[in-house]
Amino acid sequence: MNTVKHTYHPNIFGYYANIPSLWDFTNSSIINHMKNVQIKYPNKLKEFRKKCSLYQKDVAELMGLKSEDRMSRWEKGQSLPSVPNLFKLAKLYKVSIEDIYTELK
Repeated sequence: MNTVKHTYHPNIFGYYANIPSLWDFTNSSIINHMKNVQIKYPNKLKEFRKKCSLYQKDVAELMGLKSEDRMSRWEKGQSLPSVPNLFKLAKLYKVSIEDIYTELK
């Protein structure tokens, strides 16, 4: 069982209160659990790329990226493209940004 140790801090009235310190919160099991939660960003990038008969490597080259690793993370929803890259993708696939990320509608 995780026990949180409290430290005593003076408040505005000069009294000491039993308030957990910032260190206590960062070491709590809730924070540690949240660090392991990965946010997914659902999109249709893979669908549009396949409709254009392109590989991730092709799209990366057309966009001026050094490798297709970034494309893979975007398609899996592990990260989001920057705004300029998002516009490049929309133009390349001839769709709107809202079509790529349907949750924006």
